[in-house]
Amino acid sequence: MSGGHFDYVQGRIIAVAQDLASEAELWSRPQKPDRFRYWQPDEEIPPLAPDTIEAFRVAARLCELASQAVHDVDWLLSGDIGEDGFRTAAEQWRHALEPDLPRAPT
Repeated sequence: MSGGHFDYVQGRIIAVAQDLASEAELWSRPQKPDRFRYWQPDEEIPPLAPDTIEAFRVAARLCELASQAVHDVDWLLSGDIGEDGFRTAAEQWRHALEPDLPRAPT
């Protein structure tokens, strides 16, 4: 069976996560203006603020978790895992998202 309930959208979500992580790395240092038509050729584009870069990284992590959550729901709805396996998986990404929340009842 191996999923497919959501047309494998989790693959696109993880690609966004990877792009966000790449952009965070890229924008943590000055950029050359040839990438952007609205900057003058002799101007250097400054890096984004550290807190903005950190927000990119947080967004990437959230996308990773969303991708995993969709994957797990997909597998449950497609019959690849049962509810026990799903609850175990859900607890993992839920804990990663909110480590201080109480554990879900089993």
